[in-house]
Amino acid sequence: LLHDVLRRWHGRVSDVVDNIARLRATAEGMRQALTDQDIPSVGRYLSEYWHEKKVMAPDAEPPEVTCIMTAVQDLCYGMSLAGAGGGGFMTLITKQPDAGEEVAKAVKALGVAATVHHVTIDAEEILFT
Repeated sequence: LLHDVLRRWHGRVSDVVDNIARLRATAEGMRQALTDQDIPSVGRYLSEYWHEKKVMAPDAEPPEVTCIMTAVQDLCYGMSLAGAGGGGFMTLITKQPDAGEEVAKAVKALGVAATVHHVTIDAEEILFT
C-alpha cells in the first residue's frame, strides 16, 4: 500500500499531488478547530482527512469499516481510521458526549468484530508544536 502511494507521489500523479495540498489544508483547519474547541468542525475535518487518505490509497477501507461508518454516521460529526486503514482503529467524534452506548449498539447489531472505547479530548492541554 505505502509503496504504491510513494510510487504515485514520485511519478507526480496529479490526483496524489493535488491531494497532498488538500491534506495540508485539512490539517490546518483541524488545528484551528481544535484551538477554537469547535467540535462539529473537528469532526468534519476528521472525515475530510479520511476521504483524502482514501484518494492516496483507495483500497484502505475494508467493507466492515464502511458498514460501521454507515451505521454510526448519524451519531457523529465525523470519523476516520488511524494509520493506513485496514480496519485497525477508528476514531469517531460523536455529537453527544455520552453516545458510546448507542455507538456500541449500532456496531454490535452489525455482527462485526469490534470494540468501542470511550475517550475525551483534554482541551486544557492541547499543544501544537
